[in-house]
Amino acid sequence: MYASSRGSDDGDRDAMRGNHVRELPSTFTVKARGGKWRIRQITRDDLEEVRRVVVIQADGFHVPNRLPFIDAFLRTSFTAEVLSEMRKKLKYNPVDKFACLVVERADGTGAVEGVVEVSYIDEKEVLGSLEPGTAGVVYIASMAVSPSARRQGAAKALLEGALVVAKEWGEKQAVLHVYQDNLPAVALYVNEGFQTISQDSPLWAKVGVRPRFLMRRTV
Repeated sequence: MYASSRGSDDGDRDAMRGNHVRELPSTFTVKARGGKWRIRQITRDDLEEVRRVVVIQADGFHVPNRLPFIDAFLRTSFTAEVLSEMRKKLKYNPVDKFACLVVERADGTGAVEGVVEVSYIDEKEVLGSLEPGTAGVVYIASMAVSPSARRQGAAKALLEGALVVAKEWGEKQAVLHVYQDNLPAVALYVNEGFQTISQDSPLWAKVGVRPRFLMRRTV
C-alpha cells in the first residue's frame, strides 16, 4: 500500500518517547540473509536516486486504466504526486521517526531495485488495535520492487531492513497494512512472522474500496 505523508505533533511524540532522538547513522546498511541484496538509506540529496525510487513506487501502486491515453495521463499525474510526497517526507519528517530504505544488489552492480518507508506513528486508527497504553509504533509502508527484481528476494530483504530500523529505534514491534487480495504480499508477511490483528470488512469491496489487513510482528 502506498502511504502519503502524515501530519503529527512532533513535540508530543518526543515527550512520549523521552525526547530521545535515535537517528540512524549515515552509513546504515543491512546485508540481507542470503547475501544477494544490500539495504541502505536513500541518498537524500541525489535527485536521480530519489526520482528512481519514486518511479518504482508509482509503477507499483498505479492502478492502470484500460484506455492507453487516459492511463498515460493518470500515471504521469500519480508519479508527480508521489514525487511531491517523497520530497515532503525527506525534508520535514524527523530523522528518528522516518527512514526511506532502498535495496540494491550486494555486489554493487545495477541501480536501486526497490524501496520501503519506515515511520514511527501515533495514529489512533492503528494504535486502537494494539495493547492499551501503546504510545506509538513502527509502521512499514509503501514497499515496492522494480519488475526486474521481483521474485528474487528483494521484497524480503527490504522487510528485513525495515525491522532492523525498528530495532535501531529501540522499538519492540512493527505493523503494516496490506490489501487482502494481494495474496503474494500477504504470504510474504506471514512467512516473515507477521500476524493479522485486525481487518477491514470485505463489504468495502462493494463500494470500490479494497479491504486491508493490519498485521504485526515483534522485533
